[in-house]
Amino acid sequence: MKTIVTHIGPDLDAITSVWLVKTFLPGWEEAALAFVPAGNTLEGKPPDDTPEILHVDTGFGKYDHHQSDADTCASLLVYEEVKKEHGADPALERLLHQVNDVDHFREVFYPEPTADVWDFGLVSQIDGWRLIYADDPIKIVNRSMAFIRHFRIKCGRKKSSKEKALNLKRNGVRELEWKRPMTKPFIWLRRWGTS
Repeated sequence: MKTIVTHIGPDLDAITSVWLVKTFLPGWEEAALAFVPAGNTLEGKPPDDTPEILHVDTGFGKYDHHQSDADTCASLLVYEEVKKEHGADPALERLLHQVNDVDHFREVFYPEPTADVWDFGLVSQIDGWRLIYADDPIKIVNRSMAFIRHFRIKCGRKKSSKEKALNLKRNGVRELEWKRPMTKPFIWLRRWGTS
């Protein structure tokens, strides 16, 4: 059985790497997950010796960046392989830019880095899950991969929310209101000049 190996207490880069392998590399969709102390390999074997075992973000192999000073992360290294199979993907590149920033602790340079808004992001979720599920890293990976899937979809949309709002305004929609008649939610759109 194919196995993806990453480090215990997986972070955003490790989880995104696992997601990329399972999502885009043929034959790895059902791969098992194994966890080792950071920097180690499965059973102490060289990281790239067995084609049925992929090490990501650990082990100093082809999908680990810790042996390099390059501005990269494990996810970007896996993405290079994905591009060979599927070509460039602008949505993935947007997502991976953020993963690389977080992996290099650049979020401390974000606007208002201590603002509460950052505590609602995926990185904070992962940090919390690492505490709650310290003995179950598979649960951490599975919960996080669902977020990453949805974030990729969001990154792939052509228009930002701001652009969509401007288009709605140009088309005469003044505001969006959520109404809940009976049990089915739906949106009422009010046009300019109507109430």
